[in-house]
Amino acid sequence: MSNFKLCTVIGAGASGLIASHVMRRRGKGVCLLEASDRVGGKIHTVRSDGWTIEMGPVGWLDHEPEWHKLCEEVGLGVETSVAGDGERLLLKGGKLHAIPSGKLGLLRASFLSPAGRLRLCLEPFLPRRAGDPARSITADESVWEFGRRRFGKEVASTLLDAAASGLFAGDSKTMSFPAAFPHLAAAEKKHGSLVRAAWKGTAPSDALCTSEGGLQNFSERLAEGLGSSLQLNAPVDSLRLENGQWIATSKGEALSQSQTVFSTAPAGALVQMLGHAAPPELRTFAETLVTTSLRSIPFRFDESAILRPGKGFGILAPSSENAPFLNIQFTHSIFPSQVPPGKALFRALVRGKESQGDRSLSEETQQIPIYTLGHLERLAAAEQAVARALPGLYLGGDSFFGVGLNPALRRAMLCADRICNT
Repeated sequence: MSNFKLCTVIGAGASGLIASHVMRRRGKGVCLLEASDRVGGKIHTVRSDGWTIEMGPVGWLDHEPEWHKLCEEVGLGVETSVAGDGERLLLKGGKLHAIPSGKLGLLRASFLSPAGRLRLCLEPFLPRRAGDPARSITADESVWEFGRRRFGKEVASTLLDAAASGLFAGDSKTMSFPAAFPHLAAAEKKHGSLVRAAWKGTAPSDALCTSEGGLQNFSERLAEGLGSSLQLNAPVDSLRLENGQWIATSKGEALSQSQTVFSTAPAGALVQMLGHAAPPELRTFAETLVTTSLRSIPFRFDESAILRPGKGFGILAPSSENAPFLNIQFTHSIFPSQVPPGKALFRALVRGKESQGDRSLSEETQQIPIYTLGHLERLAAAEQAVARALPGLYLGGDSFFGVGLNPALRRAMLCADRICNT
């Protein structure tokens, strides 16, 4: 068993790697345990003959300056999308429609009727919620209901529905809006209107960034800096608190002993590790968490063979279209350095098994959570119960605190700071 550490980190995905890196730089003892033979978690970059293909997340939204600092610390540059205000497309009625950019762009949207555009104009004048202008940000409602309340049924059934399915593989009528889109929920709470927030320039940036050479480079550089603090092929099957110390074991063998634990494992896996010690609220959270299986499929072409090369970000589709994809990204337009000159790369995100595309690169599926109504309430109950019953255990990972790299970073930085100050 390794020497006693301040923290055992479970899972070497983005959140676990970042938290371990931060704690190590602050001189704290860390043991990072990863069940598989590689780091990165959902990050998986394939590099071949000038192609850089992301099979998991493609980058992070430029919301947090910490990304730039972390990349600098591991000696990597940051690449920002050159797509800029390039077109984003929506599939409706079997046709592609541009989603106009700019503060008044949606008033020109061809996928909205005149009545739909007129309803959109009312948004700045509507209260946060009828009869309760000071409602809490945690008051829940579905993505679709939020869209209907603020923008009308047309926008809810097109843009908001497409965002829920295309970005999170969820159902807009059962997905929790404040859980899936916390920045937008906060903007409504602060300004009373998303349109007013946009006019004041406070809407979150939608610029997409990645690390030089792809996201796997970032993961591997973080891992290199951890040295012997990182253990691969180290699945934790038991996690117990004994005499004020946390002990992580695998097949009866102790892997680490520490004062605290930062777990980024899926909620169900964490419950299994804790066994009978898992609080009922955490069990309930894990049992009610909805997940879905996703697959990323790349399509590689000569750019000259494409009638419409695709300039901008990509395509979303509302569920009413029954499209065979959740979204399509124009990688050659977003990050040109990831594609050889004269080539085009489209990346389709689909559910479950698909037989099209570059099958040599599309065998891996990933499970992601879908935050249904009540997620934040169940999360608060689970987090409070863990704090009471299992002091020193910190929850992380996309089961709990958000899908994507930005939530992973925020949770890792928050927990690393709290643990270092224990």
